[in-house]
Amino acid sequence: MPTERLRGNYTLPAERLAFLDVEPELDVRELGSGLWTVSDGLYRTVFADGDDGVIAWDTLSTPGRARAYKRAIGREISTVVYSNDHLDRSGWCSELAPDAERVAHEWCANIVGLRGSDGQLPVTRTFPHDTVVGPAELVFPGPISGAGNVATFFPEHRVLYAPDTVLPDARYSMLPDWHIANFSTSLHSLLALDFETFVPGRGEVMTRQEFARGLEFLDAVHDESQHAFAESVAVWLFDAIEGFVKERLAPEWSDLEGFDDHVGIMAFRVAHHYLTGGWSVEDTAAGRPQGL
Repeated sequence: MPTERLRGNYTLPAERLAFLDVEPELDVRELGSGLWTVSDGLYRTVFADGDDGVIAWDTLSTPGRARAYKRAIGREISTVVYSNDHLDRSGWCSELAPDAERVAHEWCANIVGLRGSDGQLPVTRTFPHDTVVGPAELVFPGPISGAGNVATFFPEHRVLYAPDTVLPDARYSMLPDWHIANFSTSLHSLLALDFETFVPGRGEVMTRQEFARGLEFLDAVHDESQHAFAESVAVWLFDAIEGFVKERLAPEWSDLEGFDDHVGIMAFRVAHHYLTGGWSVEDTAAGRPQGL
């Protein structure tokens, strides 16, 4: 193993990066004829039969897991779809399928190109809004997470795959990369799609009803964070806003796994987004895609 490994503009000693080469056994589950979901126990994605080979969504989070993903598919991969620009989502096409076509929203492609990360190969086909790849419709619902985040709808199977959005619990806690001002609107637009099964980017496969409830929970956290302002809670103090939102949300939402440990930091993040006037241009008219 080399003494250093390049990650874009950063290097780390090899002994700190041994986890990158672990190749775990993956759980593969058929969602319908020609469509599968695969998980390493934390991250989850999908792959499907295409006209010229397998279409794989994302690469899993490390080079070792990308190799395990390739082994689990066991056939030629003709196309890789980047659901967003995050390295733990699409960072290892070099290991999964270096010769495949790589499809992404144009915003995602721009970030990938500028980053120049060693495993995240440049995008070869871009689109500005929605497009079709094999049996799937790639939908850009508006800002959710990362850059150019894409939801994928498989109409024949009534399956929706949309990583970094909604989970069946309360554990995606700090919301570090969510476009808060547009998150709910963007996700609600996906409910217009006729899906019955939802595949998240982490955890277990969900029903449409679980997706809708997860979105309701996130909306409730957002609303109560705003109510904290209106009721003069010291939102800059973690204990104050955590106590406020727990009291308001517990009657309906405390059954969600991780609620007690995570709802406070979720609300703290939302409150500080607004306390600081919003981050970047996402809260301005110029920063929103047309129609938002």
